[in-house]
Amino acid sequence: MGGRLAPDSARRQRGLSLLGLIFTLIPIVIAVLVTMKVTPAYYEHQRIVQVLRSMDAAGQAGETSDRDLRRAFERRADIEDIHSVLPADLVIDKAGDRKVLHVDYTAKIPLMDKVSLLIEFSASSVQGGSTH
Repeated sequence: MGGRLAPDSARRQRGLSLLGLIFTLIPIVIAVLVTMKVTPAYYEHQRIVQVLRSMDAAGQAGETSDRDLRRAFERRADIEDIHSVLPADLVIDKAGDRKVLHVDYTAKIPLMDKVSLLIEFSASSVQGGSTH
């Protein structure tokens, strides 16, 4: 009876085999890596929304010319380290007596060789105008 297990105890042993562990960990590792690559795009989107809304709250979107609005956005984008949206990408509409700033853009996130994730974002200077 040195190192042999009885047939009943062998059947009662439970656990995760090495192959089972590998197949369990692969999807978890992939999800973590994708999340790490996607998170910066979402943070930048939040900064874009904040810049547009702060411009609206500061009254910059009132009677300011479109050219001056684009310059103001460019200055704020430099400070906030925004690279996905250029001042030329801004769409400036008039809603009543004020201007509404809006931008639609995509973020292309390389995942691995020849595989990328494309996320479409939309940001607006008005509450509820931002979707993605």
